[in-house]
Amino acid sequence: RAIAKRPVRAWWACTRWQRGMDCSFDLRLFYILLCVAWGLTAAVLLCLTFAPLRSRRPTGSARRCLLLGATSALLNSLDAILYVNFGNPVWQVDSGYGAQLLASIGSIFLSAAVLVFVHAWCDIASVLGKLGSSGPSERWSPRRWLSLIRRTATVILVVQTPMALLYSVSDYGWAPKFDTIAAAYMAWLAISLVGLLSAISALMLLFARGQVGDGKAEQSFRRVTLLNFLEQVLFDICWTLSGALYLSSAYNELGSVQATVFSLNFLLQWLMHIQLVFFFTMCDLDDPLYSQESYVNLLSGGCPSEGGQQGSAIGMAGTAPEEPVKQLPLSSDGADAAAAGAA
Repeated sequence: RAIAKRPVRAWWACTRWQRGMDCSFDLRLFYILLCVAWGLTAAVLLCLTFAPLRSRRPTGSARRCLLLGATSALLNSLDAILYVNFGNPVWQVDSGYGAQLLASIGSIFLSAAVLVFVHAWCDIASVLGKLGSSGPSERWSPRRWLSLIRRTATVILVVQTPMALLYSVSDYGWAPKFDTIAAAYMAWLAISLVGLLSAISALMLLFARGQVGDGKAEQSFRRVTLLNFLEQVLFDICWTLSGALYLSSAYNELGSVQATVFSLNFLLQWLMHIQLVFFFTMCDLDDPLYSQESYVNLLSGGCPSEGGQQGSAIGMAGTAPEEPVKQLPLSSDGADAAAAGAA
């Protein structure tokens, strides 16, 4: 209600920060709230990374994901501060600060965080899962699933980088036409965030439910995978609702509808940041998603559990097995990560 106030005078009497034919959406207040929300989100991510909130701080992939997410949130907060103080909300600008400049760059860091998480997940899945062989007849074997998941996440980051950089300057008068850039960028976001990430999360869930055992570590692995899938479902629902409202005839007329669309777009970005917090707070301290030592130990062979399930001994990282465990072939990503961790 503070953002979308009671309708006032006709649209031509609106100030430059008011939106809607009824002038009821206060865009400046919205960006001030954005600044606070993103600042708090960055603080949570940084505290989880550096502050002694748990007896052991995250290392390895968890630490990199949290730092990348915190960087993205900080850039979003700084973008809101600069836009409120130096931006021109009326039209494309030749000077001053253009909207979404730093926020678009922040999306690259967020995509990198997703890539780091997905690759770490695939490395762990390659050991916990029942991979078997991958002969010519096994076109959709679990090993191929993991390869497809890795490559898709990599493609998202590779394409997102130039698209985000192009969109970051779309608010300036010297840039290509805003409508063209915005349409192309929104189409790409629909393909990547809704299409590709939905496919990835579904494949990850199918793998975790069908290819992983029932030990303690496997249960933790499945919980994180299920959380990722549920977050993606919520993301898709919010995206669909936001798109429907944006394309409706009421969008230009009612400031309350614009306020709802802007709020949903913030929620979409915020969900992708805050899920990193839930991912790593759900993990045990010795979980390979949280601890680099356990991660390297698992990829290097791990320890057999008492029940004979390979992944259940993740919490015993650092304890040498009495007999060598057969090493599953690692992907190049997993091998590089193990070598880096050992160094």
